[in-house]
Amino acid sequence: MIAKLNNLRMSPRKVMLVAKAVRRQDYVSARRILKFAEKLAAEPLLKLLESAKASAKREGLKEDTLVVSEVLVGSGTTLKRGRFASRGGYHRILKRTSNITIKLTGEKTAEPASEPGKLKKGKVKKDGK
Repeated sequence: MIAKLNNLRMSPRKVMLVAKAVRRQDYVSARRILKFAEKLAAEPLLKLLESAKASAKREGLKEDTLVVSEVLVGSGTTLKRGRFASRGGYHRILKRTSNITIKLTGEKTAEPASEPGKLKKGKVKKDGK
């Protein structure tokens, strides 16, 4: 399953340091690494990993077989700001953002997931009352 986070207000270079540690790890190890990492980028990556796990569970993948197969970090939109400098000058400040994609793979469960459109059996009220 794939989970994406767009325009995280942190430079991709900083996020890549944490992403390298998580690549090709199983879900439990990746979660542990992110939980105890001292980098600020670990918290949004942990939330994104949890989101990917939830969508994998919804698709019918076993939780104990999940592996982080890919973590892609790219640059998002750049906010252009500036600061006045001496002698009438102006220095540009680029505030960078990151786009992150996490892909989890694993084994499917044997039993099929319940069908969302299926109705439950029971008494049906007539006349809307």
